[in-house]
Amino acid sequence: MPISSMSGQMGQMGQMGQMGQMGSGRGGARSGLLASALNICRDGIIGTEALPEPLAVTVPRDADADAPARLDLLDAEWRGAAILSGLLDGLVVRGTSRDERSAAEIHQIAGDDVSDDGTFTRRYAPIVEIIRPSNSDFSAMLDFLAGYAELRAERTPEILVQITDLVSFFAAIDDLRPSRSRWIFDLMDLGLRLTHVVEARVKHVLGCPRPSTFSPLVQPMIDTPPHGTLPSGHATEAFMLASLLSHVAGEDPMTALADHAPRFRLAARIAINRTVAGVHFPVDSAAGAVLGLALADHLAARAGLDVPVTPLRFDAGGWADRDFHLGEMARALGADGLVASMGASLVPPAEPGLAWLMAKAQADWSARWD
Repeated sequence: MPISSMSGQMGQMGQMGQMGQMGSGRGGARSGLLASALNICRDGIIGTEALPEPLAVTVPRDADADAPARLDLLDAEWRGAAILSGLLDGLVVRGTSRDERSAAEIHQIAGDDVSDDGTFTRRYAPIVEIIRPSNSDFSAMLDFLAGYAELRAERTPEILVQITDLVSFFAAIDDLRPSRSRWIFDLMDLGLRLTHVVEARVKHVLGCPRPSTFSPLVQPMIDTPPHGTLPSGHATEAFMLASLLSHVAGEDPMTALADHAPRFRLAARIAINRTVAGVHFPVDSAAGAVLGLALADHLAARAGLDVPVTPLRFDAGGWADRDFHLGEMARALGADGLVASMGASLVPPAEPGLAWLMAKAQADWSARWD
């Protein structure tokens, strides 16, 4: 039963490999000409002669450890990485083998213990379990893709843009602008970075083949990614964003989903577009929605909001004869119980950096029109 801490996935993140090159834009590798000019300018101002007085020295005060306020001094990429590193060890993915019906369990931090001898122990509690369908179940879902292929012509612009950009669609719904909503955009970016790491691990654990593996008649309209089909990464990220923005706005995500609020209608459409494109089954979207909702609650709770995280179990084999749409998802989360609670709710400990960012994002939300 392999167990993997999320921090072990950091090497897979494309943006992280560039961190050593990041700077403020002054000198260094970004501009050899500027570096040379600054060097010449210093010689012109200070010169090479002995100065009559020692150079002025300013000794900054000793900073508090892990002070969230210092995050405001960092570039966005470094700030996001600093907060992300504080979150990754708060999530663990555990794979369980059940032949074709393997499962992925995601656990969240429940607390820390330090013994008298200094031994550090972290406690975890379940947040979500996803049990994959069998390959026979997947095969039975191919008819859904044949029907959705008829929508490709009208959905092509959305599908192509959404390959790399989901944020612009959510920003359009809530009138979010970089000039007024800087911290909301930072929070969405951080949520996407964490979600990407988790979904990548879950996809690998479950190892579900893509639709085109089953039939040459699928013929996807875009490149089929090489990683597993379930859960859909786009569905996971879209439902995480819809739910996280609901938390920022002080709304209950489950109520908003049940009411078919625009954010969740958008999340469902983004997910469905991946089936239209021929790269996902409807069940992939359902699994992604469950995972995205759970991760958004986890993020909100770790950001210091009073959000109890209810552990959920989704047996995706029960979705084999279902299409995916928002009403079906609402029923699965409610009346028919296909997505079921598997224990008591838990509020994980807050992460100071994320709590700082959430407070900034909520202030942005209140000031969007001021």
